[in-house]
Amino acid sequence: MKIKTETCKQMAALIFGAVAVAAYLMTVLLPSQSAPTQTVSAPGEGDLVQVVLLDSDATLIPYTLTIESGLDTVARIRKVLDWMTIGHEPVQGARGLLPSAVRLEQCSLSSGQLSLSFSEEFRYYDPKLEMRLLEGITWAVTQFEEVEEVLLYIGDELLTHMPQLATPVPVPLNRQIGINNFENTVSHLHDSDSLTVFYTRQKQGQTLYVPKTLRVSRNLTLLETVERILADLSVLSQLNQPLAASPLQILACYQQEEMLVLDLSGEILDEEKKVNEPLVTSLLLSLNSSLGFEKVLLKVDGVTVNLNGVNDDPIDITSLNPNQVFL
Repeated sequence: MKIKTETCKQMAALIFGAVAVAAYLMTVLLPSQSAPTQTVSAPGEGDLVQVVLLDSDATLIPYTLTIESGLDTVARIRKVLDWMTIGHEPVQGARGLLPSAVRLEQCSLSSGQLSLSFSEEFRYYDPKLEMRLLEGITWAVTQFEEVEEVLLYIGDELLTHMPQLATPVPVPLNRQIGINNFENTVSHLHDSDSLTVFYTRQKQGQTLYVPKTLRVSRNLTLLETVERILADLSVLSQLNQPLAASPLQILACYQQEEMLVLDLSGEILDEEKKVNEPLVTSLLLSLNSSLGFEKVLLKVDGVTVNLNGVNDDPIDITSLNPNQVFL
């Protein structure tokens, strides 16, 4: 999800209803009391950025953090990459991607193309994480609206292959490379499209939203793409009651100006008519990453809903701040 350059506001309440210790299905269709999410300390003032870090199983997780407001894009990128360096990680239990001694020597942005020149220490990463390093850097810097593509350098040398295992580096890099793609991503870039689906992971009692990119055939229709997202949410979800337990039916799916209108069958609700909030959030993040929609009018059996209950307003996906951590 692209991060816009705007002052951080208080995080909107996403999870509401009474939360049990092991409960993963939380949000009610009818309005209810809200509960905070992903908070480790009191919120601060500033701008929001995403920092991509490694979990214990080498999965990349984007965390939302607050930085000083008013910084330009290059300064923000430098801060994000510093936080992604081993030994500088701002999130407890997460690991950096960049070697600890590496320096970002040059960072320049022109006409949507970002050039990053690293010191020689960039060569000495863990070879098992070669693709994760490429994915994590690309995902992190392209969160900014001004950055469309990336060139990587070591000194003055343009990287066309990674130093350790000689993985080809697309020139330029963009989000088509994907994130957490466990296939040989680069070899399929020319004949497929990327589809990024967010699934949930439980860690220390919190729900984390984790992107995973899949390669799909080119030229899928809007409906086919949404169907694939829903199918993969069923497989990837680690919730107690994933979609696979009760397949959803798409009643309507179409674009209205720049907004997606999506009407789903009532299987998205449980017997008490509660909305599966983590699953809906995963769906929204997936629609944004894969199709670029920033607003979704979500309906259940023809009734418009959002994360605050029954409401006729569309959901603004850019207001969601997944995996937010307050320093």
